Order: sequence, then C-alpha cells, then structure tokens
Amino acid sequence: MNYSYDVRIWEIKARKNRKGRVTSYSVRWKVDKEEFFESFKLRAQADSFRSELLLAQRAGERFDLGTGLPPQAKVTERVSWFDMTSKYVDMKWADLSATARQTTAEALRAPNAFGLGVVAR
Repeated sequence: MNYSYDVRIWEIKARKNRKGRVTSYSVRWKVDKEEFFESFKLRAQADSFRSELLLAQRAGERFDLGTGLPPQAKVTERVSWFDMTSKYVDMKWADLSATARQTTAEALRAPNAFGLGVVAR
C-alpha cells in the first residue's frame, strides 16, 4: 500500500437542490494529488468525519492513497439489500400480527421488483 503525509482538508460544503434546499453536506480532502469526498445527510455527521480527518492529520498519521483515509479510520461495511431485509424480518417477525407480516413482506419485496432484477408476479 502507498501512503502519504501530504493531506489537505477543506471546509464542509452544503449541497443544494434546484429549489435551494440543502440536501446533503460533503467533506472534501486531498491526499498527495488525489481528491476524495464523502457525503452526509446531516451537518453534524460531516463535521464529525472532518474532525476525525483533522485529528489524524494533526497527529502526523499517514493517509492511504487508495482510500484517502488514515489506516485506523473505520470504513463502514456495505450490507446488501437481502442481508439487511433478512435481519430486519428476523428481528420483527415474531411480534407482528398476520396482517402486519403480510404488509411487511410486500413492502420489502417492492424495491427488489424495480432495482435488483427480480420480477414481481
């Protein structure tokens, strides 16, 4: 892995839609010559992430050129739609009534019909 100590972190930028409403907040930083960014729904989340980057930079930690993050930074694990819905159903199923079970199953099936190649019947 390649690392660099040449890190520049910019201010948080509010991203707005056409109506001028803030939709998300982005944190931008540069490691060596490569730029990175991460978007967050809340300003507090963006500020927390930016603070972690600044702390690592001030502590003299090296940043990975591939991810743009210090090695100790936590990378959120991506969970597939199937795994997430399976865990949700396992957690809720025992306490749901029959009608609520049917509604839950229909609601969780709908995104699959449109986005993941599963055909609704």
